[in-house]
Amino acid sequence: MKVQKIFLKLVLSLFFFSFPSFAGEKEARKSLKEMGLTERSFRDVETFAKKGFVILRENHKKHDYVFVAAKHPLLEGYVVKAFLFGEKGLSFHFSEYTRQNFSARITNALKIKEFIEQKKCRFLTVPNKWIYEVPLKNDKAPPCTLLLAEEMTLLSDNKKAYLHLSKRQIEELCLVLTTFGTCDFIVSNMPVTSRGKIAFIDTESLHGGERHLKQKLLFNLHPKMRKYAALLLKEALDQAPPPRPGSQLHSRSSI
Repeated sequence: MKVQKIFLKLVLSLFFFSFPSFAGEKEARKSLKEMGLTERSFRDVETFAKKGFVILRENHKKHDYVFVAAKHPLLEGYVVKAFLFGEKGLSFHFSEYTRQNFSARITNALKIKEFIEQKKCRFLTVPNKWIYEVPLKNDKAPPCTLLLAEEMTLLSDNKKAYLHLSKRQIEELCLVLTTFGTCDFIVSNMPVTSRGKIAFIDTESLHGGERHLKQKLLFNLHPKMRKYAALLLKEALDQAPPPRPGSQLHSRSSI
């Protein structure tokens, strides 16, 4: 057990080192440390909230764990995401799953961000994300991690915003969707910001099918824009080579 923990911590330290740092990250890490989080803080929603987190969304998974998105008054400008281990208890398997899930979200966000910059897309954006490993007093406990994502200022009515997307916005959006897929790219995960940019806020999984792409996107567009978007999607998907085996980057492993 001790060897397993040392190995996992070494993997974590090497992995985190490979990700870029962002402005404000140092101050946020200091605030997180001052909260006094422990492994017990990740037991359930109620315990997590006692540390000052305001729960924005909770998703109860089928393996007795809960995924939450939250805000904290000491972490202004960030949305915090965490897995709470529930009645099954904290395990190294759960800890490793959390690390893999959060690392995939960061890797996918960086890939999309690089693509946006390369293609000089003016109407797309992706929030910066980074991982925080909670320092635990109990060195026998598996590591606990949080994902912090840069908060975006979003329009209050996203459905209305999609009805008013311009041709250029739709062109750029279809370019990303046909390049990276649509597994988590539903409209609620691609809200429009106050600056008129479509933000890819959920990057847990990439790659998906054409049917899902059309269902999730076209239904939300203005009727006049649906034919145009459908044509863009068809042209791009017809030209795209079939995915290579093992090329999908995702984090939907069992726990």
